[in-house]
Amino acid sequence: MENKLTSQDYINFLIFLLLSVPVFFSGVGTLLTIFILYSLYMTDKTLDFSHVDKAYEYSKIYIILSYVILTIFFSVVLIWGFIGWNGVLNALGEFSLIAISWYGVFILYRIVLQKFFYEPLERNKLWIQTYGFKNLIYKTNEQPKGFANTGEIFSAADELVKWQKLRDEGIVSEEEFLNVKERLINKESNS
Repeated sequence: MENKLTSQDYINFLIFLLLSVPVFFSGVGTLLTIFILYSLYMTDKTLDFSHVDKAYEYSKIYIILSYVILTIFFSVVLIWGFIGWNGVLNALGEFSLIAISWYGVFILYRIVLQKFFYEPLERNKLWIQTYGFKNLIYKTNEQPKGFANTGEIFSAADELVKWQKLRDEGIVSEEEFLNVKERLINKESNS
């Protein structure tokens, strides 16, 4: 299997990470950034891309909820403006400029999340599920622990026997074995 992550994908992913820093420190996007980084960690640990899929979907929900909260805030400001509470309106008016800028941040982050995070990883889903996320970043194609990279092609049954042996020797846990078994069975049924 060849690493298909292009230089442009690497640049896109780096842009995403760099743009995540101010969102993280702003306080508004701290939870969102932690959630995405945790999904990358779990994807690497379990070789299961569904963590990235879930993080992407939950991030979209988080951003939509942020839009709703900001919209409610703007509605309240407009209602108070029509009622004539000038003191409250002046105080909220200054804050509404900050809220408008957050609208822009969330719109931009939504685009960046899709174009610079999810799409490059989605294009390399098979690689990530086989070798892990760290190997994608470091451009290596190391086999999962316990395998020699001999270049031989094995059937799913051969792979399962090897993983069973690793489990029996205590090199991999029962959970890791079951994850690989499920992945191999799904891979065979999709072929």
